[in-house]
Amino acid sequence: MAKNNKEDIILNALLAYPTIKQASEATGVAEPTIYLKLRDSKFKQRYNEAKTQMLNNTVMFLQGKLQEATATIVDIMSDNENAPQVRINAARSVFDYCIKLTEQTEILTRIEVLEASQNNN
Repeated sequence: MAKNNKEDIILNALLAYPTIKQASEATGVAEPTIYLKLRDSKFKQRYNEAKTQMLNNTVMFLQGKLQEATATIVDIMSDNENAPQVRINAARSVFDYCIKLTEQTEILTRIEVLEASQNNN
């Protein structure tokens, strides 16, 4: 097996399975070999870049579903035929997500201001 092909197989398995053991079992590559690859700086960089790209793709997909998810929660919250506890849980979700989003937006704004002021100095 060519080196790059084997590296690609290990890389894809690490991205697809939650544990090294599962990646090993799925590929037939011994666990020590996978651990050894993870100690290789070039491979580790490729792996980290692939994980980051995969996470970015997932975030973009979920952001595309945000309005639909919000509308669903609001529909559940507003439907008087739903049990009161279901409506309360939906309302609590709206509050919780709103608070988290507001906090994160404020933090990002502060970081951007700090970075801009540091770049100007």
